[in-house]
Amino acid sequence: AWKEGKLATDPALKVFQTQLETAQPGPTTTTWKQVTAVVDAEIEKVAKGVTSPKDALEQIQSKATAIGTGNKR
Repeated sequence: AWKEGKLATDPALKVFQTQLETAQPGPTTTTWKQVTAVVDAEIEKVAKGVTSPKDALEQIQSKATAIGTGNKR
């Protein structure tokens, strides 16, 4: 489908082809939704200028570590 028609000729759509070729699924951990909720909240704070990217990353790491993977070792 990517070799003919609009998909092949529209440069704006090329990025989606690349994305499909390189995309990876999220981890299969029971707590992934909790971790992504933390990431989303921190990204929103950065976008609103409430916190710095550095502080957001530190919060994400701290909270993700506290949440864990849900896998018992």
